Amino acid sequence: MLSRRLVPAVICSSLLLVAAGCAPTEGTNSVGTGTGGSSAVGSGGASTTGSGGAVSTGSGGAPTTGSGGAASTGSGGAPTNTGGKAGTGGSGAGTGGSSAGTGGSSVGTGGSGVGTGGSNVSTGGSNAGGSSTGGRSGTGGTTTGTGGAGGSSVATGGCDVWVATDGVDTNAGTESAPVKTFTKAYDLLCPPGSGLDGTVPCMGTGPTWTMCFKSGTYPMSTSLWIKSTRSGTASKMLKIWAAPNATTRPIFDFAGEPRLAKGAKPANTDRGIKVNSDWTHVKGFEVIHANDNGIHVQGANNIVENCVAHDNDDTGIQIGVNTSAAAGTSGVNNTIKNCDSYHNYDAIDGGENADGFGMKEATGTGNKFVGCRAWENSDDGYDLYGWTSQVVFENCWAFSSAKNASFTGANSDGNGFKLGASVGGGGHKLTNCSAWSNKKTGFTKNSGSASTCTGCMSCSNGQADDGVSGITSGGCPSAKGTSARASDGSLP
Repeated sequence: MLSRRLVPAVICSSLLLVAAGCAPTEGTNSVGTGTGGSSAVGSGGASTTGSGGAVSTGSGGAPTTGSGGAASTGSGGAPTNTGGKAGTGGSGAGTGGSSAGTGGSSVGTGGSGVGTGGSNVSTGGSNAGGSSTGGRSGTGGTTTGTGGAGGSSVATGGCDVWVATDGVDTNAGTESAPVKTFTKAYDLLCPPGSGLDGTVPCMGTGPTWTMCFKSGTYPMSTSLWIKSTRSGTASKMLKIWAAPNATTRPIFDFAGEPRLAKGAKPANTDRGIKVNSDWTHVKGFEVIHANDNGIHVQGANNIVENCVAHDNDDTGIQIGVNTSAAAGTSGVNNTIKNCDSYHNYDAIDGGENADGFGMKEATGTGNKFVGCRAWENSDDGYDLYGWTSQVVFENCWAFSSAKNASFTGANSDGNGFKLGASVGGGGHKLTNCSAWSNKKTGFTKNSGSASTCTGCMSCSNGQADDGVSGITSGGCPSAKGTSARASDGSLP
């Protein structure tokens, strides 16, 4: 039912990767060696060693002859990179004449990460473009070496601003000089405007509007708040991502947030990751110990992908509506994809409100959950209590709701998929979803309108399913419940 707080609406440790169902981590890509630093005469000639993956030949290597005259020594060096980023040396051209491949023009294609560094084969998968195990997308194939005067080269890794636990907020926010806090990174990526209200695009000049977090644990005392006044656009999404070379998920630990009293309404600063913006893509994080929701989405056209929320004080990942926004512009067209949510527990309400995933007592069209798993949450796996617009579920699992004594209270409900309420809601569409070993039902309309399910399975739940058509018993994937995901992040 409705949150105790009147809501209108990982990295996983190595021990949890398989046993606890956390999505697998990034593969670490083989070291790339750029060789463009010292050019002989001009640039753009035959190359020997590519950059990025473990390759033999490419076109980012040491240039030999060109037409630029005598070139000076570049500074592209022999960099060492992991995570699929192209070596930075290939773009280091000399400072000869104006002919192709000289000076800052940096031909020889080192800067574009070619030489099959672009294909970026990682140890976790063979996806072109640097996609490695766990579904997080590497960006080695798109790395651009920027050839400045004298052939200097900077690897961007597809990230405009970098954040690290050992960063310094007076740094420039590059990969080698990252900042420390989200607040500083957000200001660098999307400088705040003055007097802005409503939904306003980011004013940043970066090529991709992408903020990347390196591996590590980030202690948080307030929400990671992505504001509507600094949003992405349909043609240029705002991206808050785990770094493409992160070997483990960046963890946001919100244990430092002040705890809310029973019945208190959470403010924007009281949740974990708070998405009020539009056209925003949050990807690759673990969120723990939030005062309320681990991840709360209120904007439009957003994606939350390959994230893990657990041990939060309310629902792990929730979509809601911003009541101060114009009707139909908030809580619409959002997708939660390949995410896990478990062990969320609302202790002050006896386990009543902490679901795996939720949308409650509001309306908003076009929302969907794809490839998500919820287990051992104190209330329900998926709770759509009174959400009056149709929600789509594809290949989602719910198991062992309210079944772990450490995350269960006197008010824990324990349904797999709760799809309505007497106050309205229901009529949702499910495909290939499974629910098993839940305290109560696997699927229930919960006094709302009947929902439909195609290819859905329900097994070994405490009560019979109610008001959801198209469900068969048997065949639930219980043996694979918390096993590792496929290399693209999807469920088997």
